[in-house]
Amino acid sequence: MPFLNSDPKVESPRVAQVLGSRSGGGDPTGEGLWCELVRNGAPIVEPDPTAPANVLVTFLWAPSPSVSKAFVTSSMFEPGPESLEMARLPDSGIWCRSVRLPSDLRGSYGFYPGRESPPTSPPEEWEHIFHTQVRDPLNPQTIRFPKIATDPNDQEMTRSVLELPRAIPQPFVRPRPGVPRGRLESRSFPSRILGGDHPIRVYQSPGCPPEGPSADLLILFDGLAYEHAIPTPTILDNLRTENRIDPLVAVLWDYPLGALRNIELECNPRLAECLETEFLPWVRARYQLTRDPSRNVVGGSSAGGLGASYVAWKLPGVFGKVLSQSGWYACAPSGVRGGPGWLPDQYRAGPKRPIEFYLDAGTLESAAGAWAEGILPSNRSFRDILQAQKYTVHYAEFTGGHDHANWRGTLSDGLEALLPRKASG
Repeated sequence: MPFLNSDPKVESPRVAQVLGSRSGGGDPTGEGLWCELVRNGAPIVEPDPTAPANVLVTFLWAPSPSVSKAFVTSSMFEPGPESLEMARLPDSGIWCRSVRLPSDLRGSYGFYPGRESPPTSPPEEWEHIFHTQVRDPLNPQTIRFPKIATDPNDQEMTRSVLELPRAIPQPFVRPRPGVPRGRLESRSFPSRILGGDHPIRVYQSPGCPPEGPSADLLILFDGLAYEHAIPTPTILDNLRTENRIDPLVAVLWDYPLGALRNIELECNPRLAECLETEFLPWVRARYQLTRDPSRNVVGGSSAGGLGASYVAWKLPGVFGKVLSQSGWYACAPSGVRGGPGWLPDQYRAGPKRPIEFYLDAGTLESAAGAWAEGILPSNRSFRDILQAQKYTVHYAEFTGGHDHANWRGTLSDGLEALLPRKASG
């Protein structure tokens, strides 16, 4: 087909075959073409003849006829641009984009229409993507980010999840019939130090006090994401029913406004002070928790991994374990002296603290942003610094980008590494 030969955005043999079989026309609306293309589902996944370790993935979207430009966006396209322009098939409203991807890749993606005029700045383009992005209606696998109820500038977002044939299984992320479920409560924690109420969800494993001994403690930043995009309560239920972890209390820590997230997590001493002097007394008055630092984990993803590592550095007598998923260690915190990599430099300078780490990062997270080096090299560097200082570090890399679709699988790996069972039952 001349179209496929002239437009490198669409390389799919399947699309070429369908277009070739319909070269006679007679489908003015394109409905028949669309039905034929998506007969076996979408995206279309085909062998990549140029590289056996890859597959050729073709994304398909049929938005409203008014759309004059379309994009597919995903961290799976890292380290290149996360948004790729799609091509419109001739005489139809169908948009396509073919991409070569590793066959063991997993990630989320969405579609959005192009702008009529170029953005004046990157934030303007990010805002456009945020407000117009939609899931793939042909793909039943999704990942959901709820709206922050108290933030008028936030909105709910649902993205589609692509799992390629050799992606590592994620055995704990879906509910299982017959598995006892922990209790999940919504609460509001008032903080004078942080200046307001913080929404939190508190999960208790089946068998937590008063039924048993003091529970382990897990605090995860970005609570909404760790409740929905990463189904932490379900993961903890499944780990517990297989006796892989002891009973624990998990605090899913969130923010009344999205703008407060990075303010708190970018090495903010007020967050550490709040946790030590306000929050821990508050939560221990309501739940029977261990006071053993080696059974207290603080964690998060991206800036949450940075914030967790900072809190443990400030409070090693409280938090003896850090769970960091694609931690943003290249961050240069505002208000402190030093450039990118400030926190790893603090660990390098010593003295060594009694902290154990789980770090992971995606093999595609290598691109540098506007602010610093990429997530993958900065995590490797931080791992090397910690190991040189004789810290215990559990380190893993997954095939993927900066994406909750990957972190929902590695969360269980981190918990098993940091909280090995101490009980006999």
